[in-house]
Amino acid sequence: METGDDDEGEIVKTVQDMRNDKETGTGDVIGVSSFTPIEKGKARGLEAADFIAWQWNKWYMDKLRLGDGMNPRKDFRAFVDATAGKFRQIFATGDALKYFFSLVPPSALAGTNGIFKDGI
Repeated sequence: METGDDDEGEIVKTVQDMRNDKETGTGDVIGVSSFTPIEKGKARGLEAADFIAWQWNKWYMDKLRLGDGMNPRKDFRAFVDATAGKFRQIFATGDALKYFFSLVPPSALAGTNGIFKDGI
């Protein structure tokens, strides 16, 4: 999260409460070991990952809601077009995602708080 958000204090408190939640087990499920707001531009890798994750989720949810998977947002389409042939990506969901994680050796998932045990 970027610093300066109007709700920064409340968000930091909420994340801390979730991390410390032993009653419902939320802390174990989310697996967050730290959470610190940072200035925009100081964590470009995380900003890029956040951009892609947000865009993918928006496209996927619109596809589910509207049944129109062939019309992503223009900025997401531009990103996909600009990276064509430069790297490979897998946008896996459902059974395909379960299959993908079935190929991962259990030792590679060590430290994930059991989130990925027995596949997804």
